[in-house]
Amino acid sequence: MRNSVQLTLGLTLAALFTLTGCKTILYKPDINQGNYLEAGSAQTIERGMNQEQVKFLLGTPITTDIFDKNKWIYLYRQEPSRQSLVQEQLVVTFDEQGTVIDITHQPRTNL
Repeated sequence: MRNSVQLTLGLTLAALFTLTGCKTILYKPDINQGNYLEAGSAQTIERGMNQEQVKFLLGTPITTDIFDKNKWIYLYRQEPSRQSLVQEQLVVTFDEQGTVIDITHQPRTNL
């Protein structure tokens, strides 16, 4: 009886110590979301371009501003495995004719 209690306790402790180390050795994949913007791609957009030219250079935006349909938002977020979150944002604003009037770029920063 005493041997079985010791065996059960020993196996429980061994399992506990083994499983506590799993958090650090488990694989955690990188998570990429949004529009990947290549280095320098934000600088290719110029005032006066039309929507088709912007879409050709950057692709379809991830979203548009819900209050202003003339504002395209390109957002890229990356959560590397066991590192800090990285985010980049590019907002392109068009006038009523669909011509670029403003470009706001927030380069990749760690959050």
